[in-house]
Amino acid sequence: MSVKSDIPLDQQALKLADSDDRHWAANETPARGKRLPKGIQKAYNHSQYESKYLTMRDGIRIAIDVMRPPWGTFDETKGLPCILLQTRYQRGSVARWPISKLLNGRPVDLLGQEAKSWFLAAGYAVCCIDVRGTGASFGRWRAPWTPEERADSREVVDWISHQPWCNGQVCLYGVSYDGTIALFTTAEQHPAVKAAAPQYAFWDLYGDIALPGGIALHSFVGTWTQHCLAMDTNDLSKLPFPNGIVVPMLISGAMPVVEGQKMGHHKHSSSSSSSSSSDDKGSTPAAKPSANEANSTAQAVQATSKGRTVGNGAHSNGSTGGLAKKPQRQQQHQVAPVKLSKKDLHAAQAAGHEALRTAVAGHDSWAASEDLGEVRCIDEIAPRACLKITDISACSAAAAIAASGVPLLLTAGWLDSTAGPAICMFTHAAKTPGSRLMLGPWGHGGNMYVRLSDSGATRSAFSQPLECIRFFDKACGYSPVGRREKHFGAIAGGFAAARASGNHKRAGNQPADSLFSPSANSASTAPNNTSGSASTWTASAQAVSGQDGSATSGSSVVANGSSSMQIAQRIINGEAKSEKQGEEAPVRYFVMGCRPRWKATHSWPPHDLAHQPLKLFFDRPNDLDIAGNATTTSWSAADGGAGGLVDMPIKSKGSLTGATPAETLRWQQEVDQAKYLKGKSRYDVITQPTKVIQYHKLRSAGHTLFTGEPLREELEMVGWVTVDVWVASSDTEADVFVYLQDFDPASDKAKYVTEGQFRASHRKELPEPPAGDPRAAAHLPGMPFHSFSSKDRQPLEPGVPVRVRFQLLPTAYAFPPGHCVRIAVAGADGKHFSSDHEGPRTLYMLSGGDMPSQVSLPIVDPGLT
Repeated sequence: MSVKSDIPLDQQALKLADSDDRHWAANETPARGKRLPKGIQKAYNHSQYESKYLTMRDGIRIAIDVMRPPWGTFDETKGLPCILLQTRYQRGSVARWPISKLLNGRPVDLLGQEAKSWFLAAGYAVCCIDVRGTGASFGRWRAPWTPEERADSREVVDWISHQPWCNGQVCLYGVSYDGTIALFTTAEQHPAVKAAAPQYAFWDLYGDIALPGGIALHSFVGTWTQHCLAMDTNDLSKLPFPNGIVVPMLISGAMPVVEGQKMGHHKHSSSSSSSSSSDDKGSTPAAKPSANEANSTAQAVQATSKGRTVGNGAHSNGSTGGLAKKPQRQQQHQVAPVKLSKKDLHAAQAAGHEALRTAVAGHDSWAASEDLGEVRCIDEIAPRACLKITDISACSAAAAIAASGVPLLLTAGWLDSTAGPAICMFTHAAKTPGSRLMLGPWGHGGNMYVRLSDSGATRSAFSQPLECIRFFDKACGYSPVGRREKHFGAIAGGFAAARASGNHKRAGNQPADSLFSPSANSASTAPNNTSGSASTWTASAQAVSGQDGSATSGSSVVANGSSSMQIAQRIINGEAKSEKQGEEAPVRYFVMGCRPRWKATHSWPPHDLAHQPLKLFFDRPNDLDIAGNATTTSWSAADGGAGGLVDMPIKSKGSLTGATPAETLRWQQEVDQAKYLKGKSRYDVITQPTKVIQYHKLRSAGHTLFTGEPLREELEMVGWVTVDVWVASSDTEADVFVYLQDFDPASDKAKYVTEGQFRASHRKELPEPPAGDPRAAAHLPGMPFHSFSSKDRQPLEPGVPVRVRFQLLPTAYAFPPGHCVRIAVAGADGKHFSSDHEGPRTLYMLSGGDMPSQVSLPIVDPGLT
């Protein structure tokens, strides 16, 4: 380690850089505000909305909401591309007054409404289903992402692609659970699916969230089970506190399916693009339809309730193979939907509520906390679900996803447990050209920007739905020229200025319509499954960092003398390339810490990663007088070794040095389940997306601390920190929890960076994943692979040291000069993880001689940047 520098940090630059997490092309991309823009909210509140049931192959009825942009805002005569969301968290809920009045009767979606609003404003149809056994859908939810659920998704895609309002193109979107089912749907390889944007999705269910490191994560599994049971019984008062009090005040429960009720549909369907007023309470035809027209419409409504359409529609119970022939569209005039009489509307609503009660009564939802309560090894079967965890892990479908021909936009946050899975997805499954990986300074869901530099958090300024729209536009070749801004305001923010400038022309001298979408000419020639990438991904890393690397998001001039207008035009033209290799960078990741900024790379790991990691060995404290404070003992063969052993005082700290100690040092820690980091952890906010990730009382947690020397210059790391430690236990098991911290000796305060944990009985390493192991797609070369199977489990012998090697959750972080790298080690985290041990336990850590305990940091080589 180097010595402390006298060079002070540029505090003003730090403050500017840490202002928010906005887009890497910050001068040209609108920041996400505290509220949705009125124009975007209008797209949802005045959308064309209807709900219905689709009947699956086994007779189970699935509830679906169909939403289309407000009438007249987009030309629907040729159909619209559709974005499909599949959720187990209720596709929509009944809002209480006055929220229901503001939404014009549309359902409220506490988790997905922002994204739906953006998609509708961008000219996409949006369909959302309750997966079987949840919400208003019938059936049993026996486990997440079962084969039945995946087969349903293919039938739903088939039904959507054959609707007259759809142009045959379907894009998949979802966050968390919903993002994981999007991955499984991609693996179904339906030809209508053109792109998928799984966000914060899980890949290896065992290692990602159920038993990370082989230790049961009871805090999340238990809380999540409560949420699921509350929603599936439609009794939101059962939600964990305080949601069980607050949420029922806003919504009354799941949205029922009201067959035949249509909101926001205009009385005519015409190829004209003129806008007309719409009636949110139903359509009012200009003239009474003929008896034949009314009878035809009634038959269509009745057939739809059985899961099919008649006439031009496609039978949802038919073949699940390729697309059938698209129906002929009426270009001049379509039959107006029949407005239900007051009596019929009340009858339909009553039938919908009765169907909802019947569906809820039949829900027999999986209680994850009970079924996984006894599962500790990956090959064990959950008794109630009758499945192994790998059976419902998306990594088992990696080959099918890779062969689907569907580009993926993978999004995750460093402060979530899905960053590592997203990198593995990108490596093993995102084989289609145009796929992208984006890793930001976010927790689960990306609602909050977590500022590790000052242990704070603010609402994220990055509009993730907007990135998805750009990605979908490119994949579908979709360009509703001029319509988006005309009807919903300047939703593209500063792009309007670039578009208005007469000096800025697109390639081929085509006028630039908007950075929000490609030009009409480029869209008309774009293939449905293009190998290119979304235009905004082409922004150079220099667009958000100066020549010295400092952020310039508040300036109109960026690096290399380029103005924000010039950068905007480069993006419009699709010309903004990587400065290094002259091609678009498919990976964008955010570096947290002392100089927060976005960076770009063409592959993973990043190109500027040093060839060798920085290795730091556990050593005695720098100020420890061994003769006066430590006891030299002999280490008998019964203890597992021979030679000298230096016992550190029980509460002794340690240091991190560049070489292994000559003597063998031993630290002793009495394991206490109550000693854990206080505050809101990354695991807590998974089920509380509006909460802030904050760790408190890092020094008083009772952990053994190892602190490095002050840094001479900035130290940037990106990826997985590898922990390689020798431990012993007073019984046959040992849990090891390790936290990476940024310690400031001037203030004597530390900041949380990342963490990881491991159960020592799973320590056996395999040189590579066995053939046919589905978790092979959750492993990267050079990483230790543990099978977590019962046959490879190795209990400890009391007092005998063993080597344990594992990795912390990946991150990208920059330590400032003068700060120190600190490692905190504990034997338990009773708030989050199950110990599976009763009574006292002593954890021993050893380092030195032939047991060189160490951590390896994947650091960036400035010479390669």
